[in-house]
Amino acid sequence: VSEKNQEGERMLGLVEKLNQTESELITLRSQLDSIEAQKLLNLQINDELKVQYSSLNEAYISTVIQNHTTDSLTEHSYLVILDFQSPPTGADLAKMKSWLSIRLQHEDIKLIVQ
Repeated sequence: VSEKNQEGERMLGLVEKLNQTESELITLRSQLDSIEAQKLLNLQINDELKVQYSSLNEAYISTVIQNHTTDSLTEHSYLVILDFQSPPTGADLAKMKSWLSIRLQHEDIKLIVQ
């Protein structure tokens, strides 16, 4: 009976490890899907901006997550680096920032122009 109990406990331990590994795999797949979706969105927005602004060489878009340790607050924003052949006007930048806010459905957009 003791050997059967040990074997049963061993099997339960293996099943628990398998369930934990499966749960971790699901989490990793979800993260990968999120990264792929963000990558696709970035490519699409880059192409849309190039159509609107012919002097734009490239737009690099990144999600920025800021964790505040004092109040456990997490803030999300977007950092957009714009590489232009010739500098855009202030009006164009304001228009672009407004368009990006609508397109990304987020108000906190930080633009860096190169």
